[in-house]
Amino acid sequence: MMGPPGFYTLACDFFYIKNDDAQFHKYIKKVIHDRSRLRFAIEKGMYEILYGVAGYLYSLLYLQKRYQTANTPGKFVVTLSKYVVEVMQILVENGISQYNKKFMRKLSEDIPQNTKNFRLYYECFEAEYIGGAHGIMGIILVLLYGFEMNQNFLQKNKLDKLKNKILSATTLSLEWLITL
Repeated sequence: MMGPPGFYTLACDFFYIKNDDAQFHKYIKKVIHDRSRLRFAIEKGMYEILYGVAGYLYSLLYLQKRYQTANTPGKFVVTLSKYVVEVMQILVENGISQYNKKFMRKLSEDIPQNTKNFRLYYECFEAEYIGGAHGIMGIILVLLYGFEMNQNFLQKNKLDKLKNKILSATTLSLEWLITL
């Protein structure tokens, strides 16, 4: 979980346990609306789980899984799919964009727009990381988890283009990882 949104996520659990719905919803709103941390992470190219965009997505997914279910008492139910999908889109589009900038500068103009299928690419500490905490494997794990949990939302809201982009970029990334 990423910085303060991670703290707010833990506060949600704490106030759920205390049965304090007012404080619970206060911290849910803080997680959702703490966009300054998300913008900062994007500006600094911090996408990893440990303290980046994927960590923020993980916080949202944790809350979604825990509090967007039929087993959750009514006053604690939250709907987070819109926010989860928004962050997934940021992760995928920036990952593709980073790959394009790094490897495809000259070729990019010659490739038709509808065939620009690139794998995801993220850097941490000025290098491409593979591992779970800072690297592409952890980011893909969180993306796949988000995709699995939000397929109905993607379908219901006719977000086929985003769905296909996530699947295509993830497929290409996994194919690349397997070759290492």
